Amino acid sequence: MGKSVQLFCSVAYQSQVSIFWTLNGKPLEDYDSLSEETVPEGRVSSVLIKSVTRLPTMTGVYTFNCTTLTDYDLATVHLDVNMPLSDACQDTSTECADRMAVCKNSACVCEGYYKVRLLSKHVTCRSEAYLETPCMYDEQCLNTTEHSECTGHGWCACLKGYGRTEEHKCVPKVGARSRCNSEEECADYDATCILNHCTCFSHKKELNDRCVNLAEHLEANKLPYGRGVRRSPVKLLVVLVALLRFA
Repeated sequence: MGKSVQLFCSVAYQSQVSIFWTLNGKPLEDYDSLSEETVPEGRVSSVLIKSVTRLPTMTGVYTFNCTTLTDYDLATVHLDVNMPLSDACQDTSTECADRMAVCKNSACVCEGYYKVRLLSKHVTCRSEAYLETPCMYDEQCLNTTEHSECTGHGWCACLKGYGRTEEHKCVPKVGARSRCNSEEECADYDATCILNHCTCFSHKKELNDRCVNLAEHLEANKLPYGRGVRRSPVKLLVVLVALLRFA
């Protein structure tokens, strides 16, 4: 068996048909092509993975599940793909390149752009990912930001109970910039859920973990009358001199 895997899943025609793929218990997202078509016998879904060893596995076995939903009835079939895995390599080998790794001292390692090693029995690498940027695996997010994860939507976000700081770190937080999974979770803060973080609308500003109108924000931060910051005469003179020199 080569490293390329193509799987087919078919279901007899019903009035309503949906087909879903999972790999090792998680939604299958890392593939080269996925197609679905109607045939006389029913519905067929096909998935192609050109190099299955680029995918992580904790056991060396890749368990593919095909779940079909037909007229509200669920059915699942699975296939185990056993793949011999080794991190040994030669300089001219493509074994590492298939996993976005490089061959160094006769072993596959993660470095350069693909510096993140995934949690797996063998070495397979990915690029880093930052908060609110695309990802496929938790390790991509954790490599740049503690207390983060790759959401089911495919981008990095802080864990539940944490929020995003202006420095793009995840800290224990509620209110604006905290983790959310729905609009309802942000309603109490007058925010909206964008990329799994409660986010203020453009015409609002964060104040005390809530989103307020800019006018309210300015009013709350306004200095008492007569206590404004006085300009330094020296600095004012320097500015005037500079203006005169360029006139």
